Formats: sequence, structure tokens, C-alpha cells
Amino acid sequence: MNAENGQEKWSFFTEGPVRLAPTILDDKVYIGSDDGVVYCLKSADGTLVWKYRSLAGGRRIPGNQRIVSNTPVRTGVLIKDRIAYFCTGLFPNEGVRMVALNADDGTEVWARSHKELSPQGYLLASDTRLYVPTGRTSPIAFDIANGDQLENYNGPGGTYTLLTDDEILVHGTGNRGEFKGHPKNGDQFAVFSGLQMIVTTDTIYLLSAESISAIDSCTYHQIAEEWNAVAAQHLEKENQLWDLQEKLELFSARQQESGTLEKLEETIEKTAGELEDITINLRNIEKDRFKWQSPRKRSYAMIIAGDLVIIGGNNFVDVYRANDGELVWTESVDGKVYGLAVVNEELIVSTDQGVITCFGRSEGRKKPIVTDERNSAVRQLQGDESCLAKWVFQQTNQKKGYCFLLGVGDGRLAYELVKQSEYHIICVESDETKVRQARQLLDCAGVYGVRVSVHHVDSAKLPYTDYLANLIVVNEASQHQFLDQEIFRVLRPYGGVMVTLNRQERGETLCRGEIEGSGDWTHLYADASNTSCSNDQLENPTKLQWFGKPGPRKIVNRHSRPMSPLVKGGRVFVPADNRVIAADAYNGTVLWELEVPNSRRIGALKDSGQMVLSSEFLYIASRDQCQVVEVESGNISVNMSAPQLVAGETREWGYISVVGDQIFGSGKKLGASFYKIGRFNCDQLEGDYREMITSDYLFSKDRHTGRDLWTYNNDSVIFHNTIAVGDGRAYLIESQNPEALVNADGRMRIDLFCGQDTYLVALDQKTGAQIWREPLVFPFEHIMFLSYAQGIVLITGTYNVEE
Repeated sequence: MNAENGQEKWSFFTEGPVRLAPTILDDKVYIGSDDGVVYCLKSADGTLVWKYRSLAGGRRIPGNQRIVSNTPVRTGVLIKDRIAYFCTGLFPNEGVRMVALNADDGTEVWARSHKELSPQGYLLASDTRLYVPTGRTSPIAFDIANGDQLENYNGPGGTYTLLTDDEILVHGTGNRGEFKGHPKNGDQFAVFSGLQMIVTTDTIYLLSAESISAIDSCTYHQIAEEWNAVAAQHLEKENQLWDLQEKLELFSARQQESGTLEKLEETIEKTAGELEDITINLRNIEKDRFKWQSPRKRSYAMIIAGDLVIIGGNNFVDVYRANDGELVWTESVDGKVYGLAVVNEELIVSTDQGVITCFGRSEGRKKPIVTDERNSAVRQLQGDESCLAKWVFQQTNQKKGYCFLLGVGDGRLAYELVKQSEYHIICVESDETKVRQARQLLDCAGVYGVRVSVHHVDSAKLPYTDYLANLIVVNEASQHQFLDQEIFRVLRPYGGVMVTLNRQERGETLCRGEIEGSGDWTHLYADASNTSCSNDQLENPTKLQWFGKPGPRKIVNRHSRPMSPLVKGGRVFVPADNRVIAADAYNGTVLWELEVPNSRRIGALKDSGQMVLSSEFLYIASRDQCQVVEVESGNISVNMSAPQLVAGETREWGYISVVGDQIFGSGKKLGASFYKIGRFNCDQLEGDYREMITSDYLFSKDRHTGRDLWTYNNDSVIFHNTIAVGDGRAYLIESQNPEALVNADGRMRIDLFCGQDTYLVALDQKTGAQIWREPLVFPFEHIMFLSYAQGIVLITGTYNVEE
């Protein structure tokens, strides 16, 4: 790009996203790509000098809604003494290598495989060490001469790292938004709360969510020991208060001695006061380390240029004087600022909206240097391909996913496939000239990289993982390059469609069915019998199929022990936080998302799952309702209500399962299931004598219409985890212990449930009639389950044994 006017000078296409900034040395540009390749280009015209792929013939898989190598390059290319260092691979079981190349010609100097490394971020180097950030975990130091691992660092993860002139490694920000500093010996010497840091000779500039601070380096070193000691006290007291507050959340008056609640509240008040005193002490110490501090809005980027500190935020850029923090000027931009650079006394700003803006010293400081002129080419792409694309999509009922076009032609059909669908289009072409022309055409149309990519494949083997494609369109020109079985290998089971084009007859269509030996997981423990066995004939070793969305943001964290996802018919249904997300099981495409208020359940191991699955519908329990959701569309088909069998009291839908045309449920007390999320969940759910969820009765309905079929109400309480359905019967364990029957909240200790009068009951699945009822004595105290398979009822649990 011309820095004077923003006009494009050249562009170079890789076959995967480029996620990190390039490295420039002399007249060359070095980049790593998600296609698993490192490229060296001439800076003058973008001509390829050399490229390096660490693992030849690697598979390509869906990753973050793009097709990427199973060993992507997710580090920067670091060049020191004309040696280029980088890592390939992200997942250790797929292969991770650290590589050193001659920067001039790309020849290998050394390469090392590492089985416990997940490299992510910009590498750092000293004279003897190479520092590799690893995402969620802390950086690792390696010998720069040969790639031998030297040292692991403790503290937060995060891909942000920096190395000072005196070889102090700073990394973060981790879950707590902290940076930790380590000298070469690895001992931690400092902790900073923030998002980004810049270290100069005498000043540390720290950007946090609330402020920008300038810290005196010399003063900080003098007070660091005292500050760290008080900060450790603050963290310890903060955790104490958190734990006490969560004990209050768990407090149950019926299980405590008189006055216990008052004592707990007094302890909380005292601890809060002690925390406030430590906080004031910490602030007093911090006053001595700040040169200046300025409050500000959330920001995303920070650089220093001369005597200025430049900050990028949401729709703005601020410039401060570095010596005193005075705001020099501020300007608006379009989007969140993630990239800042200063060159030739001009500031260049890039945002998440794809806009690059240049600021100079002239009166009219702001001048956009990149404008989107690509869509002007769209009109040139309109043509006869529109009808053909429409006909292709009529051959499949799938609306999203990955569509492969074998034979890109002139790019017009690819454009129409993008225009008429929500698919990601992957074009495969053996002719390099057609590859180049199609990329340029689709890029001009504004769709390349985002919705469509063109891959150069000149062999008879497709470099993609099995079962990936929802739709494969085979153009006439490519029908002899790939054998039908090779194309079929990439086609997704459960409805993947292959269309072979013939211009005169519009071609043939093939739809792929299910894989022989594949299994389902339709209930919390696989099926209504709680077998925990999917019957899938999976063979080891397994390999990574896809990664990416839906991701963790909307999911209940694992420490709260939510239920597992469900899988059937090539779809996976993820139980999220008061919602459910449906995704393609073979490529991760998010198909639909449905909010289901009050459906969240914590501690499934002490309860039951809130949803079960059939071929056509997903059933989700929420309060006293069960929503019947179409698996294909996410639309609600029917709403069922739990029968109310206790006079004057409301019962919610508790246990849930589906067998044949029946749905089974139970009536639990209002608010019985664990619902609130917190750090206390582990204490609440795990350990000795933790409570399980009970119901007062069992029922069955027609799963299509919601019509009542039968109820079982025997003046007893039933644990949800001790209900199973199989071979025409419903099995359950019930307790008529008088102490259990007066339980008020639907949560019960297992030793109380099993204390006396416990029975194993068999009911007729169709009618609910009792077939037999046997009294049994159980020693269980901490957990209890019932499973059924092949005519055997298995009851398991745990209890303490005195030595």
C-alpha cells in the first residue's frame, strides 16, 4: 500500500487467514498463515521468494469458520541474525514444530517437535533464548540455538508478551487481567493489573480497562517488594471474602445450629472491613510509583512515538504527552482500533471495520487512505450462472455449512453461490492461472476471504478432512481430476449432497446417508436407560475434525457441572446459559440458536439433564414447561405442561427422557434444581453428603401432542438419577422414609433418602402400571445412580467406610 495516498501497490493471496502482522527485513516481507505455510515475499512487488510448509500434505479442517491447516502458523515470524524463527501447529496431538530457517533462502537450520506446546502470539528473543507465548497458559523459554526447552513460567496465560532490554519477561493478561514480570531466573518480581504494557528506560506505561498510567521504573523497583506483599494480602483477603459470601449462598437454616447465620454474617462484615483497610494501604503505596494517571474508556491498542502515547479505543484515537499525561488531541474513527503505527510523521490507524485512516500534521489531519471500491465489480459478475446456482441449492435442504466447488472456472459461479446462500464456498482448482484470476475477481467483488476462498490443488487427492462438506459441486472441467470415492470421502454424512454439473442436463445428484456403525447421544447419560454408551463403533486413533464456535461465551462453565451436549443425525446440541445452540457435528457450523429462559441447570450429576433428543425434536424442560423444538429449524413446535398432582402447590418439570412416542417427566418442588452460577458450585455439588434433586411423582405424555398417558404418585420421593427406561419398563428408586417425605425444598442428602423404606420399582412403560416393587437397603451417602441394560438393573453409589 502506498503510504502517501493509501492506494494498493500489490496484494498476495494465501490459502488461509493471516492473523498476525508481517515481519519486514531489508527488502523482504515474512508472514505466517493458517494454511500452515510461512511465506517470504519481495516488499517491492509481492513476488514470492520462498515458502515453507512444516508438515507436507497436512489435512485442512474447519477452524473458526474458515478452512485452515490442522497445523496453522499462529505465531509471528521473528528474525534475528538473519534466522527466521516461528512455530507451526496449534494442537499438540496434531503436530507442533518450532522451526529456524535461513531468512534469505528458506533453508532449514533446525526444527524441533514439541508434544506439550500450543504456540499462539508473537515470539520474543534474547541472545540465547526464544520465548513462546502459549495462549491460556504461561510462556515457555527455549534455547535459540536448537529449540531445546529451558523454562516454564508461572502466572497468567495470554498471548501478550514483551521482553525488556535487561531480559525481564512480562506476560499476561490471563483471567485476572494481570501482567507478571520474570527476570531470566524465572522468579516472579512484579504484578501489574492491566491489558497492555510498554516499557521504556525509566517508565512503564500501563493500559487498563479504566485508565492509562505512567509508572516510574526506578521507584517501582524500590517499592515492588512491599507492594507485592500487600497485593498478596489483598488477594488472600479477597478470596476469603468471596468464599464467605458463597457460604452464605449455600446456607441452609435447617441444617445449621441456632446462631450460625448471625456468626457468618458477622465474619463477612469483619472480613470486608479488613479488605478495605488493605485496599487503602495498597493505594497509598501505589501513589509513589505513578508519574501520572488518567482515567479513560475501554481501549484496545497503545503505542509510543517520540514523546507521545497514542491510544486506540472504540471509535476514537487519543494522543497524550508521555511526560505528564496531558491529552494533546483526540479524533474519531470508524470502529474499534486494534492497529496503530507511526511512519514519516503520520499516524496510521486500522479498525475492526476494515477501515484504515491516516493522520498527519496538516490542519486537515484526518484522511482515509483505504476506501472500499471492490463492490463496483459486482455488476460485472451478473450472468447466466445465477440460474445454475439456484438449481444447485434446490438439490439440498441444508442452508448453511461448507460448499466445495471443484473447478472454479472464471469465478462467476462461485460468486453466485455466495450471493444466494449462507455457505462458505471453497473453490478447488488445478490451473494456477484460473486460481489467480478467480481470486482477483472475487476479491474485487468484496467476498474473497470472508465467504469464499480459492485453493490450488494439482493432485488427485483432496487435502481436506473426511466428512467436511455439506455440498460439493463438481464442475465439468474437474470431473476427471478426482475419483468419485475421493470426493465422497469429503462429503458430510446425514444429508451431504454432491452435484455433478453438465451444462446441457444440469448434472446428477447424490445424497449421502448415515455412516454404518455411528451412534447417538440423546440423553445426559447417552440414552433413557442411562447406559453411558453411544454404541458408536469409533476406532482409535481419533483426529481433530474442527474447532471454533460456539465457543465459551454463552456456555455454562465446566466448574458448575452442566449437562453434556447431545448428538444425533449429524447435529450437536449444546446446552448453553438459558439457551441451546445447534451446530453441524461434522464441521461446527452453527445452525441455529434458541433462548430458553429458566432452563439452566447446574450440577447435572445430582439432578438430570434439562434436554433430550429424538430424530425430529429437541425437548427442553423449563420451569413447569417442556418446549418441543424442531431440530432442523430451531422453531418451537409444541409446549407441554407438567401435570400438577399436589393440591395447592406448583411442581416443575424435573426428570426428562424420550422413548418411542412417549416423553417421561417428573414433578419436582419449585426451585429445587441448582440454578445459580458461582464459584461456590464446586462446594455445593462435590464432596461428602452433598444433596441431590428429588421429585414427588413420575408421569408420561405423548411426545408429539403432549396428551397425558399416565402418572405414578405413591407418596414417596424419587431421585432423578435413579430413573431409567428400557425394554418396555420404567425403573425407579423411591423412598418413603418419613424424614424424607417432609423435605421442604426438593434437595436431599442421599443418606437421608436411603435411611429406611427404600424400594426398587418397575412400571409398565406404556401404562404406568406397577409390575413389581422390591424393598432394598442401600449404604450410599454421596452419589447414587440407576442404569439398565440387557435385562439387568444396575444401582451404583458411594459411601464412606471406617478404617
